[in-house]
Amino acid sequence: MSDDLPEPTAPSTPSDLTGKARSRLRGLGMALKPAVLIGKAGVSAPVIAETTALFERHTLLKIRLTSNDRKERAHQAQALAEAVGAEVVGTSGKTALLHRLPPGSTKTNPPDQEITDDEP
Repeated sequence: MSDDLPEPTAPSTPSDLTGKARSRLRGLGMALKPAVLIGKAGVSAPVIAETTALFERHTLLKIRLTSNDRKERAHQAQALAEAVGAEVVGTSGKTALLHRLPPGSTKTNPPDQEITDDEP
């Protein structure tokens, strides 16, 4: 992990996403390919920049974590989510799903439209 990143903290308020919305997002995420790879360098500035750029086009991203340590993977996913203003929707093995509402959106739950990984 990079030493220049702050230690992630647990959110002070519970998530605005309902369990049903999280479940639907996890279902949509199954069809996605990993868009970001977090390697040996951990959550670095280039990873944060790339993730932020991807969130300009997408609201749901699948992240691949290469660490073999389960706690380290959870820490990296949470640190990246906090750095880009997203939320960890779910994790499975070495992948994590991050969700972020578009800028200016007031909805707390994701829309009912399909979320795809197609480029615009």
